[in-house]
Amino acid sequence: MATVSFRVTREVKRRMDRLRELNWSQILRSYVLRVLEAEEERRGSKKDLVRLGKASRDIDALRELSGPDWNGSEVVIKWRKLRR
Repeated sequence: MATVSFRVTREVKRRMDRLRELNWSQILRSYVLRVLEAEEERRGSKKDLVRLGKASRDIDALRELSGPDWNGSEVVIKWRKLRR
């Protein structure tokens, strides 16, 4: 196991010392894990493979509907001109 240290104010340390029966290392490890999991989920590091597969199939189906002569760049240019 690795060691991580951090600073707290004297007041926080004094209050922690009053509650010596608590396992502060375990409390902090648990909290760090919760924050890590929440951030990883928020950032999308845990991919939803079912949704990714469905999205991939949907894109393939749209590509087939578009036909071989469809050009996305031309469509974007067309709509940009229409907005003016």
